[in-house]
Amino acid sequence: WVNRDPAAAAAWAEQFAGQDYAHRVIEEVGDEWAERDPVSAVAWLESLPKGEGQQTGLRSAFGEWARRDPAAAGERLVGMPRSEERDYAINGYAHSLAYRDPNAAIDWANSIADDGLRSSALTRAGQELFRRDAEAARTWVATSGLSAEAQQQVLNPPRRR
Repeated sequence: WVNRDPAAAAAWAEQFAGQDYAHRVIEEVGDEWAERDPVSAVAWLESLPKGEGQQTGLRSAFGEWARRDPAAAGERLVGMPRSEERDYAINGYAHSLAYRDPNAAIDWANSIADDGLRSSALTRAGQELFRRDAEAARTWVATSGLSAEAQQQVLNPPRRR
C-alpha cells in the first residue's frame, strides 16, 4: 500500500501518532516511503507529534535515505536543530553509512547527544571499521570513550549471516 500511495498510507498511520503502540506502523510507513521519496517521508515524519513513532520513523527514513543519497541526507541532518529526533535520525544515518564509510559513520555518531544512542551508533560503526581494518579499529577504540563492554563488542563483532 505504501508503495502505491504513500500519502494515503501516511494519512492512515497518522491516526495512531502519539499512541504508545503506534511506533511500528509509523516506522514502517516512513521506511517504505523513504525508499521512494525520502524528502517527503522525512517531512511527513517531522509533522507528527513528538514521540517514539516519530523517532523510530526518522531513524528508519534516514537509514534509507543514506543508502540512496548519503550526501543529501547528510545535508538535511546538518540543518536539523539539536533534538532527540535529530539524534534518532543520525543514528539511522550512521548505521547505514557504516557499511560504506565506517570512519564517516563514527564522526556522525559522535554528534549524537544521547549517551545510549551515541554508544550504540559508535559500536556499530566501530564493528564495521574492525571488519575492514582491525588495527585501525583497535587504535580508535582505545580513545573512543566507549565503555569496556562496548569496546569488546567493537573488537569482537558478530559474524554476518
